[in-house]
Amino acid sequence: MNRKKAVFAAAVLATVGALAAGNTAGSETVQLDQVGIEVSITATDMPGVIYECTAVVTDLASETVLSSSKVLFKAGEEAQIRVGTTPGLDLHIVVSVNEEETEAQYSASIYHGEALVSSQKVKVALGRS
Repeated sequence: MNRKKAVFAAAVLATVGALAAGNTAGSETVQLDQVGIEVSITATDMPGVIYECTAVVTDLASETVLSSSKVLFKAGEEAQIRVGTTPGLDLHIVVSVNEEETEAQYSASIYHGEALVSSQKVKVALGRS
């Protein structure tokens, strides 16, 4: 099977809403309904079918980057990124590419303490390059 160079490159752009809890970024208060999540999964040239996941969390109102994380993972395994976006709120991102490299999955969950307050899941069929 041909390797995919841009797996999830039409990056999943999700705006998470529902709560108006604040966060201090500089002197501004960031509202949760103004936070954007951009996730991309790209195949690398490393041996062993290694993928790189990049997750960028931004304040949509000011376009300020609140967090930027990268993680490497193998096909058939999950990668996780956790970000504290606001006091008391945590963003959990989980991504994977199946062993056959035919499907990528992404989920984002927001927790207020231990309570799940927002959840999104995306599954994408991968084409051949």
